[in-house]
Amino acid sequence: MVGYLYAISRGAEWIYDTDDDNRPAFGGLESFDYSEETSGVRFERDKSDDLRYRLFNPYLHFGRKDMWPRGFPLEFYKLHNHTDANFRLCEKMKRPAVQQGLVDMDPDVDAIFRLLNADPRIPPSEHFNSHAPPVILGRKMYSPWNSQNTLFHRNAFFTMFLPTSVSFRTTDIWRSFFAQKLLHLIDEYVAFYPVNAVQIRNAHNYLEDFESEQDVYLKSGKILTFLDFWNCNKKSTYNCTIELAEQFGNWKFWDESDVELVKDWVYDLIRIGYDFPKLKTSTYYELPDSEDVKNPNCRRMFLQLLNDKPIDSTKPAKLYQQITSHLTLAKLHTKIKQLPKLLDTALIVVHNFPMKYEFGLSLIQRLYTPYFGVVIFCGSWYPENQTYTFFDTPPLQHPFNYIHIHPQEMNSGYNHEICMIKTHDLRLRNIRGYFAMADDAVLNFWQNINLDMVFHQWGTRNAKTGNSVWWETVEGKFVA
Repeated sequence: MVGYLYAISRGAEWIYDTDDDNRPAFGGLESFDYSEETSGVRFERDKSDDLRYRLFNPYLHFGRKDMWPRGFPLEFYKLHNHTDANFRLCEKMKRPAVQQGLVDMDPDVDAIFRLLNADPRIPPSEHFNSHAPPVILGRKMYSPWNSQNTLFHRNAFFTMFLPTSVSFRTTDIWRSFFAQKLLHLIDEYVAFYPVNAVQIRNAHNYLEDFESEQDVYLKSGKILTFLDFWNCNKKSTYNCTIELAEQFGNWKFWDESDVELVKDWVYDLIRIGYDFPKLKTSTYYELPDSEDVKNPNCRRMFLQLLNDKPIDSTKPAKLYQQITSHLTLAKLHTKIKQLPKLLDTALIVVHNFPMKYEFGLSLIQRLYTPYFGVVIFCGSWYPENQTYTFFDTPPLQHPFNYIHIHPQEMNSGYNHEICMIKTHDLRLRNIRGYFAMADDAVLNFWQNINLDMVFHQWGTRNAKTGNSVWWETVEGKFVA
């Protein structure tokens, strides 16, 4: 922590925390956000909901539903999932004060995962979905994060304390929990970013790691439950930091020596001139109370992109319920040169009118999802009003990725460009281009299309006359 204090005393605006066996890659530190505002995905739901629904598994968001990060409460793992109640798309958000980038090859998982899954004969080679966007966690939303590939803004420097009375495999996880609660008190947040580093892990004994992680397995859930109910009784950030450290000591999450060390840390920060951020109420990122609100800052959406998983050919009766991944089909159709070009393309299916099951959503989903990197349905979506009664078509697949646009905003399709704008706000990664198509059209994506060009089905055919395919005469009014 001496290094942190030195950097802070020299006027650092950002501090990048990493390990000796990690190196930046795939954009590295440039993948993080440094401007004051950003758009994108926010993980947030009703603060009174059960804690398990407010936990965030970053590996699930980035395509690995079979994996969890070190520190994720195992008692909640099987009961936990991300649903469309958890996500919203916001046009403007405060940039996150702590930004954790995922790590390729050998990401941070606990010893239980490694003992169950790792092959000691070969190096780990784990990967995540390359298109999933960054996601910011809202107030009272929680997730563990580590010290391997993490960027801290100056407002979060006071949370960088690492306890010394717990094991090496525990200290950065305890910091992440301790920090999140303090950050929420000053209206600052944590975010997870797509892979921007690679780890070639130093040699570890998994059983020794398992022994060192006992507190992580037994106490992570208890700490988060405590933090969820804890409120600071002080009127300054540095006093809240000390009060929370004392509570950690009282609950035996760390020893009294760390309580004293936190006090020393706070006093050292004051002595070197660090300006503690002030306590603040949270910025409003809630969904609008009424559907009558046009162009809200945050709106409903859901996005979950899974990694490649080949279809199970031994169960043909269930094939109609599966979505074969684009990677699998690309291997099966290597002779069709057009298909690999779609792997880094996003398809936006635009609905002029409110989406309904009977409009063939599940068929559209199965037709395009295996071939495109991302498929997003854009329009007015009210899942609570849907009833599946069409037994001649398969049900919707999970995940059903969508962006909700109010009917008045869509205006019967006249404002369909809003779908392009909002999809851009998602900040998908490694996307080469976008196709926007109507839900009642069929895109012949197997044709040899030059994806480096802008396409419109009628081109400039009516540009000179002003006529369109819908009206035989010029409509509207001339601009004065």
